This record gives sequence, structure tokens and C-alpha cells, in this order.
Amino acid sequence: MPPDTARRRFRERAPARHPVHTEGARFPEEEWRFWTEMAEPLGLGSVHRVDTSRPVDVAALARRIAGGPSPAP
Repeated sequence: MPPDTARRRFRERAPARHPVHTEGARFPEEEWRFWTEMAEPLGLGSVHRVDTSRPVDVAALARRIAGGPSPAP
């Protein structure tokens, strides 16, 4: 995901988060730079990259994750 998209989504969702998560309103610029440079998958299993900049075919994504056949085009 492009860093600008992640940042925008984070800020949009921050007001709806539980009050225990207070970093939303004051996430410093240097933290964003760090995550932009260092963020990567955790390596705990398979990585499934999904373009969320447009609607996602959830059924097709579930099949892909489950390893099932893709529907004919």
C-alpha cells in the first residue's frame, strides 16, 4: 500500500478507535518516516497482497488464500 494511502486511512479511522489507542491524534512525522522505510510483512506465513485502492472480490480472495481453483475468465 502506498504510504500516503496508509497514512490517510489511519487518520480517518483514528477518531473511531477505542480511547486506549491515543497515538492516532499525535503520530509524529518521524514515526511515519520510520514505518515507510522499515515496514514489511511479519514473516509468520504466506503473504497475500491485495490492491485495496479499488473494490476487492472477497470470494476470489478467499479462494486464493484457501488454494482453491480460480473461476474461468
